[in-house]
Amino acid sequence: VKEIKFSTVVLRLSWSRNGDKLAFLTDQSDLSIFSSKSWDLFGKPLSLHSKPNAVRWSVDNGSVAVGTSDGRVVFYDPEADWNISGEMDESQSPVNDLDWSLGNDFFAVGRKNGSCTIHDASSIFNGFFIAEAELERDGAVLAVAFGAGDESFLAVGGMDWKVGIYNGKDGWALCQEISMDGLILTVGWSPDGRYLAMGGADQAKNHGVQVIDAISWEELNIVKNSSEDATERVQSLSWNGDGNSLAITGNSGVGRIVDVNNQAVACTLDRSASNLVTRSSTGT
Repeated sequence: VKEIKFSTVVLRLSWSRNGDKLAFLTDQSDLSIFSSKSWDLFGKPLSLHSKPNAVRWSVDNGSVAVGTSDGRVVFYDPEADWNISGEMDESQSPVNDLDWSLGNDFFAVGRKNGSCTIHDASSIFNGFFIAEAELERDGAVLAVAFGAGDESFLAVGGMDWKVGIYNGKDGWALCQEISMDGLILTVGWSPDGRYLAMGGADQAKNHGVQVIDAISWEELNIVKNSSEDATERVQSLSWNGDGNSLAITGNSGVGRIVDVNNQAVACTLDRSASNLVTRSSTGT
C-alpha cells in the first residue's frame, strides 16, 4: 500500500486508536506523524530531547505519549500543533514501554530499573503525574499492556523472564506470574481480553510466542519461531480485530501473520534485507 523511507533507523511505531495517523520514532530522536489517508507528514518531525524508546496514543487520540532514555515521558497534543501538554520527569531511569488502558482511565510506564508505575489518566491530563501504584520487578521492565476486555488487568514482562499479571480491582496486586525461558520483549491481549500473547527470546523451547488463556492461566497454544535459529527473537506482536490472528515480527526481518488456533501462517512479510524489524503495529 505504502512504503515510507527514512534516512535512519525506525525504532518504534504506533497507530492512533482510530487508525487515521501513524507515529514513528527514529534513532535520531525524532517523532514523525503521518496521515494514513494521504500518507503526508503532519508538519515537520518533532525533535526530542533524548533517544526515544516508546510511543503510544491515548484511547481518545487526544495525546501522544513518548518515553525516552533519560527517564522522561512527554505528552504531545495533536490538536494544538503537537505542542507539549505535559511532562513526567520524576525518574531518571530509561522508559522502555508505555500503555493506556482501553477506557483511558490508566496509564502505565515500564522502566529499566525494574519499576512499573500506574497513573490515573485524568490526573495526567490535568498535569498531576504522581503514581497511584508502583510495581517492582526483578529485572528491567521491557513490555507493559493493559487487558483489552477487562482493563483492570495489567501484564508486565521483561528481563526477569516472567510476565506478572496485576489486578487493578485488588489495588494492583500480583495475581498471576507466567515464566518463559528467556527475555520477555512484547506482550499483547486479544481484543476481548480472553487471551494473552507473550514473545521474546525463549531459546530453550524455540517458542516464538506463547498464548495464555486468561481464565485458567494455562498455555493455550505455542506459535513457533519462523526458523530453527535459537537466537531469533520476537520483538513485536499485535492481534487482529477478531482475535484469531497475530502479526509477529522480530530480528530475523521476517514478519508473519499467524492463525493462533492452528499455527497456520496466513502471510509472510519478508523484510530480511533490512535485518531487523523492531516494531510492528496493526491499525484498527
